[in-house]
Amino acid sequence: MNYLKLIHNCNDLRDGQRCNWIKQEYNWILVNFENIAVQSLEDFIGYVLGKLKLQNDDKDLDNLTEPTIILMDNIKFGLELSESSEKNY
Repeated sequence: MNYLKLIHNCNDLRDGQRCNWIKQEYNWILVNFENIAVQSLEDFIGYVLGKLKLQNDDKDLDNLTEPTIILMDNIKFGLELSESSEKNY
């Protein structure tokens, strides 16, 4: 996932490799659902907002000027956590 985040970086290009295919800046967030910090919906939202340097407030969302790409790893693990937490309620 880090490769995807850095693929548009123009340092260390191979012969014939382009780096101009992304025309604007993006926020990149890497989420691994095996990370304890994102194992509940509330924690996930807090994690994403923290990476964007935003508070959990609609007013802050107006300050988000760049698109955001969220890359998720181990989604199956996250879905299994979600299913097990629903059973506990």
